[in-house]
Amino acid sequence: MILIKTKALLRADAQARFLVAIPRYAARARRNEGCLAFEWKASRTEPGVVETVETWACPLSAMAHLAAPHARRFQKLAADCRAALPELITLPVSS
Repeated sequence: MILIKTKALLRADAQARFLVAIPRYAARARRNEGCLAFEWKASRTEPGVVETVETWACPLSAMAHLAAPHARRFQKLAADCRAALPELITLPVSS
């Protein structure tokens, strides 16, 4: 298994657009083969910060998801909405 955590700071003028898109993206990710969990939250203490936590059966499942057209579209939207590069942590998880 693999755990992927991200933390991104969104531009103030793009937060609403991102927050409309991410629930649909998360729901779509959860339907991908190998997705064990995909959760996200907007921070209550850090304005404009959104965090995701994804759990995948294996790195190949995560890579296949990221290569899918819906994921590529969301990645472009996320890049357009963020104020800085996101923090990214990838951890192998033993089962």
